Amino acid sequence: DNLLEKMTDEVAELVIKDNYLQTGSLSVSMALQHRLADRLANFMRELERGGYLNRKIEFLPDDETLEERKSQEIGFTRPELCVLMAYAKIVLYDELLNSAFPDSPSMSYDLEHYFPTPLRQKYKQLILDHRLRREIVATMATNAMVNRVGIVFAHEVKQKTGVQACDVARAFAIVRNVFDMRQLWDQIDGLDNVVPATVQSQMHTETGRLIERMATWFLMNCNHPLDITENIEAYGPGVRESTASLDEMITESDREYLQQRAKVFVEAGTPEPLARKVANLRLLVSACDIVKVTRSVNATVQTAGQVYFTIGSRLNIDWLRRQAAGLTTESHWENQAVNAIIDDLYSHQYQLTLKMLQLAGGEVTDAEALIGEWCERRGAGCVATTQVIHEIHGTGAADMAMLAVANRHLRALASE
Repeated sequence: DNLLEKMTDEVAELVIKDNYLQTGSLSVSMALQHRLADRLANFMRELERGGYLNRKIEFLPDDETLEERKSQEIGFTRPELCVLMAYAKIVLYDELLNSAFPDSPSMSYDLEHYFPTPLRQKYKQLILDHRLRREIVATMATNAMVNRVGIVFAHEVKQKTGVQACDVARAFAIVRNVFDMRQLWDQIDGLDNVVPATVQSQMHTETGRLIERMATWFLMNCNHPLDITENIEAYGPGVRESTASLDEMITESDREYLQQRAKVFVEAGTPEPLARKVANLRLLVSACDIVKVTRSVNATVQTAGQVYFTIGSRLNIDWLRRQAAGLTTESHWENQAVNAIIDDLYSHQYQLTLKMLQLAGGEVTDAEALIGEWCERRGAGCVATTQVIHEIHGTGAADMAMLAVANRHLRALASE
């Protein structure tokens, strides 16, 4: 009885925290409702096709209503999002429980932290041997993914990569650890009543964007089934070094871009170190590509990063990606097309970095000079690509057709 009494407040805090995170996730979805509307509708139809959901019973909008709302730039209401969130968790939980994922030793942290501190300290082995350990791990993973990255995260990554929910959960666990997301989330959540909730939602949107991108990266670039511990050990140190050295690796234009993004958060009351950390996520999505380069070429993380970001600036690849990300998409398929171009642009930048460092033997004293030498060797192909992208950049804004042309030229250049 004394032990139960000691745990009362912490149990209450754990319950309240889960409710808090669900509410925060819904607020992020509401803030992005117009951009998310078609993606949520696609998820809802997939639930229907799978026999999980009956729209009429759940009072969810039919396709005619969705089209009408779309014309008015209105998405799903908050109560409708609550229903979709509940179904997302139910389906994801069932898929995880019926896989080998909950048996992974790497998930012991989540299992232990389901319980209050006094139990973790005194009865750790009993927790690890708990008869409901699989159910607890599946619950913790489901809540973490949906609460932190959104309703459609697991569904869309599965569609994009062709993997199962357990694979997405492994990738999520790797990214969460490699990028130290728990600490960053706590810092953002700690701004309650310090900055407007809308600012916190914006920062959580940035963390979600990084997780979605990097979870997909691990699924597309690493051996399956993903080994959580192995990948954390392989990429964690390099990502931490990239994070610490980012300011020395990026170009002046990148530095100005990040300063402008951080300034928005600082002006809203966010402490500058946290504002910069969140702003930097836009470029840290390339950290694993940079680490992968160092694993293929005898180069340091800082050298590979300098070449990588200089190429992005020199060929305006960064600008092209930002243009693509800013396009308004009218359907699920248009959104898929834009994402495919963004993925291609990251891939081209990685391939070009690798080729140039191979040319230099991993030793680089001047990234600009190296790129100039490499382009000179490629002759007309490099000139043509540079001219096309320069012309597109000169228009001030790139549409889908321009991005497709630039993408084709960069693909040809990266494959030479």
